[in-house]
Amino acid sequence: MQTNLFSKNLDGISDAEADKRINNANSLAWIAGHMVDIQYNLAMLLGVTGKNPYAEQFGFGKPFDASANYPSLSQMQKDFDSLTSKISEALSNLSEDQLDAKAPFTIPFPEQTMRGLYAFQMHHFGYELGQMGLYRKFLGKSAFSY
Repeated sequence: MQTNLFSKNLDGISDAEADKRINNANSLAWIAGHMVDIQYNLAMLLGVTGKNPYAEQFGFGKPFDASANYPSLSQMQKDFDSLTSKISEALSNLSEDQLDAKAPFTIPFPEQTMRGLYAFQMHHFGYELGQMGLYRKFLGKSAFSY
């Protein structure tokens, strides 16, 4: 579902439009890149990939940089999509013991387990997708439909 919504939020938006900002907020390009960073982090936690090429620009605590050369939306879409089926498969194969294992770091979520970490990642995706939807309106685009 997140992959479908990610794609629908980017549909019809050019890279130039994605660089526009609402006041001093992060741009749509930064938000999209941050979501790909989250996707890579999820893949890394699941052992799907060992490297996150988005961490340098979009990782935890990395602010928007007006002078940065962010990847194109089409590249971000491609990278996000390339991990989706691998992540879905890895999540479906987790055992209860793996889900109940302690999270490797503290998360802002009551359940400090891997299950809680994965749940928080999904919540964070939803939060970012909402921001992307707001940007669609800001750019004069129609809301996406499910």
